[in-house]
Amino acid sequence: LQVNPRTKQFTYYHNEHDRLALHNASVRSITADKENNIWIGTAGGMNRLTSKRKMEFLDKRDSLPKTFIWKIFLDSRNVLWVGARDNIFYRDTLRQTFYSINSHPVLKAHANKGARAIYEDRKRRLWFGGNGGGLLLYDPSTNTVKHWMRKEGGDTTIINNTINSIVEDGDGVIWCTSFTGLTSYNPGTGKFKWYTGRDGLPSIKLSGLKVDKRNNIWMGS
Repeated sequence: LQVNPRTKQFTYYHNEHDRLALHNASVRSITADKENNIWIGTAGGMNRLTSKRKMEFLDKRDSLPKTFIWKIFLDSRNVLWVGARDNIFYRDTLRQTFYSINSHPVLKAHANKGARAIYEDRKRRLWFGGNGGGLLLYDPSTNTVKHWMRKEGGDTTIINNTINSIVEDGDGVIWCTSFTGLTSYNPGTGKFKWYTGRDGLPSIKLSGLKVDKRNNIWMGS
């Protein structure tokens, strides 16, 4: 659904029996790039609405499978990242081609696991919230990766290996939502902390995450 603030007009993109407007009617993520293209992640693949308002259907010819797309994220280096059900993809800005992280020099060790959340912090490091694969930190400036997975019994990292959203607060602390509670991570101390119903959360099934100008943490449940 598109709205023009000037004209107050709505444009509705939806699938009909004899006409497909999108790969799938369930839209999970939308991102605009610097060329004013709109990238649309659906439960059945990726669409791109060009600046000339032409709807394109991306598929294996574009090196993108028709799969569940959780997150589309454009980083400060103008790299477009795609978190899908079973893998992570990125778009080479020079070649304008998508690649899976299977061919990435350092991220390939974490391929075929998928991502639901992608976030860039103030140090331009990228955080990937896994679709069951834990938390991944990639620093493009040093080309290094850190990975955390919760293990059974006495683990002190993330509360759940499926992460729905990631955000950084004003103090540089990283927050992650999941289906079993909230996790905070302090990169300065390297310590994690969990928050559940015992800490006052009315629901531990958490999704959206946002930090306001007063450094309050907002969560959707």
